[in-house]
Amino acid sequence: MKLFKQLIPSMLGILMLILLASSANSGIYSGIGYGKATLESIDFEYAQLTLGYSSGNWAIEGRYGEGKEDDFGIELDKQYSLYGVYTFENATNIDPYVLVGGVKSYLEAAGLEDDDTALSFGFGVAFNVTDSITINAEYTQIEDEDYDSSTIGANLIYSF
Repeated sequence: MKLFKQLIPSMLGILMLILLASSANSGIYSGIGYGKATLESIDFEYAQLTLGYSSGNWAIEGRYGEGKEDDFGIELDKQYSLYGVYTFENATNIDPYVLVGGVKSYLEAAGLEDDDTALSFGFGVAFNVTDSITINAEYTQIEDEDYDSSTIGANLIYSF
């Protein structure tokens, strides 16, 4: 419940950006996503917000996510990421893409907190439902010297 209460102010911020991006095909997009993150052998469910800007095949996007506490009391408290994205556009409604960037994660367990910054990269497939609505599925790997981590998730994206 904490996760969704904290996402409300962020969603209001995105709605304000929608109002500011009044021109069609402005390049600005935002979205919501849900997925599963794996840290070593521990799985977390998470929700995330995305805000990005695309120009041609290239995009830059920021993400904010929060995870649900697992059965052992470990929680992905919050995660910030910034990615560069390259989309391989083609004549179909399905566009594969790759992304690379950085991730800052905050974990919490038994009252202890830890944070880490790492390189992240991945790939995905976007299904263009309309000119403005896209659904994507992606896999990302987080490269860190202390642990192995990956995510698999889906996002609903709206382009302005």
